[in-house]
Amino acid sequence: MPTGRSKLFMWLRTSFQSSVGLGMLLAFLQACTPSFVLGISKEEVLEQIRAGSLSFIIDQPLEQTSQLRWLGPEIAFYVGLQLQAQKEEERALILFEEALKSASSIIRGEAYEALFSSLWKQKERNTQKLNSLIERFTKEKEYCRPPLCELAAEISFVLGNFVAMEKLIQRIPEESRSDHLKALILLKEIEKISKDKPASSSIAKAPPSLEETFKKYFLATPFSQEHQKTFKFINTTYPTLLPSVIKNVAQARSLVLDRSYGEALLYFKKVMEENKEAILFWPEVLSDLGKAYQYGPALQEGIELFSRWEQEVPNLGIDPLRFRLLFYLGRMYRQKQDFPKSLEFFQRSIAFAESPTQRDAAIWYILDTIVTNQIDNIVLYLDKYISLWYSSSYYQDLLDKICTTLVTRSSWALLHQVFQRAYQFLESPLRARYAYILGRSIEEGFYLPKTPLSFSDIPENYTASRPSTFFFKIAYESDRASFYYRSLAAAHLGAQVELVAATSKEEPNKTDKKTEDLYQFLRGFFEYGATKLVLPFILKYEKDLSLFQLRQLAQLFVQKERWWEVIRLTSRFSSRQDYSPIREDLFLLYPRPYSHLIDTTARSFGVPPELMYGLIRTESAFAADAVSRAGAVGLTQLMPTTALDAASRIARAGGPQFIQNGTVNLPDPETNIYIGTWYFKHLIERTGSPLLALASYNGGITRVRQWRSTTPSMAEDLFLETIPITETRQYARQVLAAAAVYGYLYFGMSMEQVITDIFPVNIKGFSSESGREEE
Repeated sequence: MPTGRSKLFMWLRTSFQSSVGLGMLLAFLQACTPSFVLGISKEEVLEQIRAGSLSFIIDQPLEQTSQLRWLGPEIAFYVGLQLQAQKEEERALILFEEALKSASSIIRGEAYEALFSSLWKQKERNTQKLNSLIERFTKEKEYCRPPLCELAAEISFVLGNFVAMEKLIQRIPEESRSDHLKALILLKEIEKISKDKPASSSIAKAPPSLEETFKKYFLATPFSQEHQKTFKFINTTYPTLLPSVIKNVAQARSLVLDRSYGEALLYFKKVMEENKEAILFWPEVLSDLGKAYQYGPALQEGIELFSRWEQEVPNLGIDPLRFRLLFYLGRMYRQKQDFPKSLEFFQRSIAFAESPTQRDAAIWYILDTIVTNQIDNIVLYLDKYISLWYSSSYYQDLLDKICTTLVTRSSWALLHQVFQRAYQFLESPLRARYAYILGRSIEEGFYLPKTPLSFSDIPENYTASRPSTFFFKIAYESDRASFYYRSLAAAHLGAQVELVAATSKEEPNKTDKKTEDLYQFLRGFFEYGATKLVLPFILKYEKDLSLFQLRQLAQLFVQKERWWEVIRLTSRFSSRQDYSPIREDLFLLYPRPYSHLIDTTARSFGVPPELMYGLIRTESAFAADAVSRAGAVGLTQLMPTTALDAASRIARAGGPQFIQNGTVNLPDPETNIYIGTWYFKHLIERTGSPLLALASYNGGITRVRQWRSTTPSMAEDLFLETIPITETRQYARQVLAAAAVYGYLYFGMSMEQVITDIFPVNIKGFSSESGREEE
């Protein structure tokens, strides 16, 4: 006669055979779960988790943490991440174990990664757990991203579980294998040979197959930190295993990586004495020797050696090395400041380039040498080499440097000639920069073009009432990303910038189950109190998500008032190739938090509110707890010493008292906004203009005054283009462009009005006082 227990099992088995039965089963199991967890009702537990308040868990004995399993494995995962962030590692491990029971392969995969990473930190005491976890993980069929498989393979190697390691390696495509994984594969081969040896012996010499593997690993590819770590491990653990030549080459390359060039040369010389073919037949090794000579103490010796080899190489039948020998001779002569010789060797190397990338590298050095030493000849060299360019993005920094150099020298005609030749290669923000500067040089009366304007797609007769209009039109059409030059050009054209059509909207995309599962996984962070932890996971999976889903996630950040994440995520997805802008994106990219503080404080100091929004967005992206590497703190990124001095001055002038116990509470938004706005106003008063104040805010007032003294009469928008520090130039542009967008979105201004309010520039049709069109 069946017992009560066997009847239950029979019923469960029958229930699985129909969807109705399955629903009854789920209802049955739910009825069996406790109504209380950790002595609190389930509803209250979920409420506290959603609020991110986990003290009710931390206050309980460790063993009771497992009660959270009654909430389900998915919630266990999100809570586990939060506990881990609060250094509650043991409790987090309990919940990650529970998360492995999830029906979601995504959560299982992330739980594996969390467990591996956590247990690996104390691998000596967790060997048994790691072995068990590895065995379990190798049976997973649904989820194995290459980085996770790599981590599991490394753990398997250290545990000596080579069978599991091999299974995991096979799951990773060859092209996805990192230097670290390649090192593990090499070490696995060594360990395998070591195990095959009798217990009383050790590996005295690498067998031929392993020696070839060593050559490929240590000599054939660029030398990274992984190569360095692997070399040190082998050299310490198996001191006689590496052949002498390979050992000395690896030691030399390791020292080059550490920039110990003189010491590296000592090992390279040992190699050359023993077998110089180890250098001549391995191009990457030759490159490292070139760096050691270029930056080391034996520059002339390197020039003589490479010159001799360059003569010998054709006779040795290794002609492909000619490029590297000539290229590094060019670099050595450049280091010696013998620029004519440097140019000679760079130019000779081009004919022997093995790839377009090598050719670009040689041409870049040629042009950079010309910019630094013979800028008047830049057009001649552009005419000679620009048709050979392979990757235009490779030259953008150089073209930017050319622009700054020529504007500083007021070489307007030369700037125009460079622009004509480089027009098709300039990426849009840089093309807008060239065009705007040329337009302004014409308006200021510095330059009048004498050559035809037929190099762009703008009609040559598009001059309206001023010849500068041609260039402003190019700037206006080109700069659709940063808005800075577009806004300036619009002011000069008498046009209005419409960033995105007011009627633009997005339709939801159709997504597959995998994409929807990912989206729901990420939404779970917001629902269960883990908003602060979700951004790295979004960035990990962003390529698999639709634009619609990414926008929805950005809106969830808005609801949680996580402004830094809002801006970061929107900036990321707005740069995708499949991106189509909609108006709502502007409010995500340029949010307006702390409006009651910023608007009131800015107006009280006579600072345009839109300018302070632009400054704060650029400095901290509205993250009140932001701390820079230099130690700047809070929304306006003030240094504590600067803030303390400013707070003292404010108090002495009868303002609020912000100093408590000798410090200023900079993470407090009200305090930071007040002192930051006061300080910015103080810089405006000392420099005489908002633009110079912005440059001083970033680059320091002493340097800005020094730069300004060299061009005291130049219009400020053109002076900005002469600032030699790229970061400071870019900072000022970013703040001003953001201010223009804030004025456009929130203060009923056109973007060009905001710009003309800031720049004391006489623009036809606009008043620099109000930014409004004159009658």
